Amino acid sequence: MRGEVIADYAKNIEDPIEYERRFSVYLRRGLRPEALPSHFDEVKTRIEENSVE
Repeated sequence: MRGEVIADYAKNIEDPIEYERRFSVYLRRGLRPEALPSHFDEVKTRIEENSVE
């Protein structure tokens, strides 16, 4: 749910060309795939802080 599997997979890719190919959309948006879990937590916190009950 938090992108932990994707982050682990990204950490284990040794070929930089393969890494770029697999994660080009994330990288173009300025997001490292290894940071997905922390990014998810940040976004979730902002949503919770701004939600109206």
